[in-house]
Amino acid sequence: MFPNILKSDAVKTEILNRIETANLKEGDPVCREKDLMALCEVSRITVRSAISQLSREGKVFSVKGKGLYVGNFTDYAHPRNTKIKSIELITPIFHGEDQKEHWGAFSVVAEMEKFIRHDAGYKISLSFTHGDVRAERRVLENAVSDANSAIIFEPSFTSTQNILKKEIQILSKSGKPFIVSERFVPLEVNNVYEDDSHGAWLATSHLIRNGHRSILHMNFAGDYLENRRKGYKKALIENNIPVREGLIYERDLDVKDDKYVLKYEDFFELGYQAVKETMGKEKFTAIFAISDMAALGAIKALEEIGLKVPQDVSVVGYDNRAVAEKSNLTSIERPFSEMGRVIAETIVGKIREKDLSSVTRIGVKPRLVERGSVRMVRR
Repeated sequence: MFPNILKSDAVKTEILNRIETANLKEGDPVCREKDLMALCEVSRITVRSAISQLSREGKVFSVKGKGLYVGNFTDYAHPRNTKIKSIELITPIFHGEDQKEHWGAFSVVAEMEKFIRHDAGYKISLSFTHGDVRAERRVLENAVSDANSAIIFEPSFTSTQNILKKEIQILSKSGKPFIVSERFVPLEVNNVYEDDSHGAWLATSHLIRNGHRSILHMNFAGDYLENRRKGYKKALIENNIPVREGLIYERDLDVKDDKYVLKYEDFFELGYQAVKETMGKEKFTAIFAISDMAALGAIKALEEIGLKVPQDVSVVGYDNRAVAEKSNLTSIERPFSEMGRVIAETIVGKIREKDLSSVTRIGVKPRLVERGSVRMVRR
């Protein structure tokens, strides 16, 4: 009996240490029962005994199939009918807005709708947030109150990580099947996203295969699109090329109302300024731009300096918009249709397996589209 008490105390200590070390707040996920069983080398009964003690003290609560959370269960308890009848898609896009920012999103939605409604037979409803984080919060709170629906949540692409975490807490506490879509989320939640780190790796690796070792990368500072910066660095490191900070041009973004302040036109200005401010300080033979618009801005600056693409500098963009084909620009094509299909298949799978404890994370890979903006150089 005594050893069991000690084991239970050890589990309690581990839980409390996790909360304190990670500075977890009310509603934050702590871990799952099986993680505690493996780490503390105890039985499920011992783990549940420790959780029960902490629950009576109001320190944690457990959601069946999801895991352990910080706080008092009575504050978060949510009666629900597990019979899922519909799927709600929460998205920032809406018809009538300037479509330049949402140019590929409609392909994602169309593919989701096709599978969910026609192939799987579920009803699907759409809630548009217009990219407003306050609207996102209201829509999410309304969505989790419907016990008979699952949720696909596409957050605003300019939301900060801080606001995104708070929004996901609403979903996690509901005990409903949900997926965060399109955007990479560094949390243990169901997430189907574009693997733009791989896309950046493809772009940079293509330049390296063509003999380029001094490659300028332009990006926005902070967590926004940071995976493209990581993919760029990964390709360099894999090819034993030093990462030169002088060849990473970063521009700060302002934050207003928990969103990064960013317009479509800002990408062109980013590419233009990156070349203007780097040329003369660093030597480079190639550019990997964060977007096609940034690539066009870079090309404009190169032309003003008197350099040609690809004769003097090779350039690769990202997005593969129509302007990339028109400009003969090598670019990374984003996997919109495939992403929509994978998102739909994954949420339907979550509903049917009825096991909310498992976490599914899928990065859908983009592809390289080669055109005439890259040339081979001698090493």
